[in-house]
Amino acid sequence: MLATALITLSATIAVRTALAELTEQPGPAVIDPTWDPRPTTLAELVDASDAVVIATVAEVRRGDPIVGEHTEVGNLRQSLPADPLGGPSDAELLASASDEQLVAIGALPTQRIDLDVGETVVGDLSGRFTLFKLGGSSVGVGGDPAYLPGERYLLFLKRRLNDERTAPNADATWLPAAPDGRLEALASGRVAESLDGGLADQLDGDSLAGLVNRVEASAGDGS
Repeated sequence: MLATALITLSATIAVRTALAELTEQPGPAVIDPTWDPRPTTLAELVDASDAVVIATVAEVRRGDPIVGEHTEVGNLRQSLPADPLGGPSDAELLASASDEQLVAIGALPTQRIDLDVGETVVGDLSGRFTLFKLGGSSVGVGGDPAYLPGERYLLFLKRRLNDERTAPNADATWLPAAPDGRLEALASGRVAESLDGGLADQLDGDSLAGLVNRVEASAGDGS
């Protein structure tokens, strides 16, 4: 079975996800999204961002899975003993399912990444905030590797919108403005890309301090 979902993540990013049946693939499941469009210059990335911060990962939590009209939640019930009272609700089944089970029924596992802002470069985001992430502890995402507590990032962020795309989502989560906008801040003082190609390749290996200066300059002159 091939379950396909189109998920709009921000005003500038749509991720099309194809999930192949796990029994037909060796090794861990990987969601392989196509990020479109991607910025081609730092100025475009800054312009697409509601905030730019340097932040440290505090905690990685499991989020509610994304389900669609073709998600077969009933398949999770087949392995349970008959219950005259009806058994657990669909929400309870989804909450207790493993990442692999979610993928097998056509649902998408998600995570919530809690981060603490160390420096606000653009915007007014401060304190602790939560990033919405596709994938789970055992289901990876191409170009968006797992976050680990203690890691430090330069992040170009957009507010996650509601389904109608008229206002910020009720859970107040954020998203990378583009895959190029997730840059790990290394102990060497340089940054490392998360996704090959495009602008990310240009920024990979840059000095963090120098890149912050360029971001501030771009935000300041609107270019």
